[in-house]
Amino acid sequence: MDIGESTHENKQSYYSKLISGYSPYVLIEKEILDNVLNSLGINFENNESFLVELFLFNKSVMLLIDPEDGSILLANLAALDFYQYSLEKIISMNISEINVLSYEEVKSEMLKAKKFKRNHFKFVHRIANNSICNVDVFSTPFVLNSKMYLLSTIVDTTDFKVMESELKRANNELIIANSILSDQLVQFKAINNRLLESEKYLTELNSKKDRFLSILSHDMKNNLRLILDNSAYLKSLESQSDNQEAVILSDQIYDGINQVNDLLENLLDWSRMQSGRISIFVSDYNLRELVENNLKLFKNYSQLKKIKFCNEIPDNTMIKSDLNIINTIFRNLLSNAIKYSYAGGMVKVGVANMEQNYVTVFISDNGVGIDELTQQKILNIRFINKRMGTMGESGSGLGLILVKDLLDGLGGKIWFDSTENVGTNFYFTIYKG
Repeated sequence: MDIGESTHENKQSYYSKLISGYSPYVLIEKEILDNVLNSLGINFENNESFLVELFLFNKSVMLLIDPEDGSILLANLAALDFYQYSLEKIISMNISEINVLSYEEVKSEMLKAKKFKRNHFKFVHRIANNSICNVDVFSTPFVLNSKMYLLSTIVDTTDFKVMESELKRANNELIIANSILSDQLVQFKAINNRLLESEKYLTELNSKKDRFLSILSHDMKNNLRLILDNSAYLKSLESQSDNQEAVILSDQIYDGINQVNDLLENLLDWSRMQSGRISIFVSDYNLRELVENNLKLFKNYSQLKKIKFCNEIPDNTMIKSDLNIINTIFRNLLSNAIKYSYAGGMVKVGVANMEQNYVTVFISDNGVGIDELTQQKILNIRFINKRMGTMGESGSGLGLILVKDLLDGLGGKIWFDSTENVGTNFYFTIYKG
C-alpha cells in the first residue's frame, strides 16, 4: 500500500484491514499504537511501511521487551493472536506474567541475554485462558534511539515436547522390552543347549538300539529260517505218515512259524522305515516276472486253501523301483488276499491303468471283503487290523501300514474298494521303467 494513500484514509478502517483474518483476540487501535510508537520515539507516519512489513505483519510471534524490567513494550498481530490478548492489555503486562518462571529468573535471563548476547531460551508461557505452552524464545538485542531493547521471536514447541515425551516413554519401554528379550534369549540358549544334549543322548541311544535290533533280528531270522525249513520238510513227509496227529501238528508248526517270520519281517521293515534307515536302490524290473516270483512264495499256502492265481500283467511291462521294497509290498498284499479268500477262490494281479509316468497295479480277491467301519480306518497306524483269515489265520496287522509307508517313500499311493462277502480290490502306483 502506498504511504501517501494511507495518510488520507480513515485510520480506523486501515487498522481493520491490518487485522483482517486474525482471531477476535487481535484488537489494535490507532491511538494505542501511536502512543506506543511515540514512547519509543518512532513516527508512525514516516515508518509505516517498515513496521507493517518487518513487525506488525510478520507471521512469527514477536514481542519488543525492555531488558531492564521485562515490561512488554510492543506485540505484533501474530503475538496478539497467540497469547489471546488485545494490544492494550499485553503492553500493560510484564514478561513475568506470561513466563511461568519467577520474576527474578526471567530478569536474570534478560540480563544474561543483554550481557552475553545470548539469543535462544526454552521457556514455558501462559496464555490468556491459563493454558500452558512450551516455547523456544529467540531474543535479539535491538537498539532504538540509543536505547537497548530485546526483540523476541517466540516458537510454540508444545507438540514437539509431547512428541519428545512420547518418544522417551517409547524408548524406555523398548529398553525394558529389550532387557526382557535378552533375559529370554539367555533362557532359550540354556534350553537349546539342554535340547542339544538330549538330542545327542537320544541319538546315541537310538544307535545302540539299532545295533541291538540288527544283531537280534539277524539271530532270530537265522533261527526262524532253520525252523521254517525243517517244518517245511516235516510237512512234505505228511503223505508218508499214517499218524494223523503228527500231520496236524506239522501243519500248525509250519503255519505258526510262517506267521512269526512274516511278523518279524514286517516289524523290522516298518522299524527301519520309521527311523529312515531304509536305503532305496532304484532299477528297472519286468513287472510280470516280479509278480511270478512273488506268487511262487505262496504256492504251498495257496494249495492249502485251493486258491488259484491269475497273473494278468502284460508281457514286457517295465517298472522302476527298489527290488526289496516292491517285493515287500507284493508279499503283504498277496498274503492278505489269500488270507481273506474262501477255499477255492481266486487272486488276480493285473494292470488297472497305464499312464505316462505310472503303472497302476491291482490285486483282487473274491473273499470276505472289508466292512464299512474298517474301511475308514484300515490304512491308519492308530488302527491295527487283526481280523482272522477264512481258515483262522492270524497276523500282525502291520502289513497294510507298512505297504502305505513304503509306497509313500517311493512316491506312490495306495487305495482300495471292497464289498462284504464279494471281495476286495487293492490298487497302488509304481513308476514306469
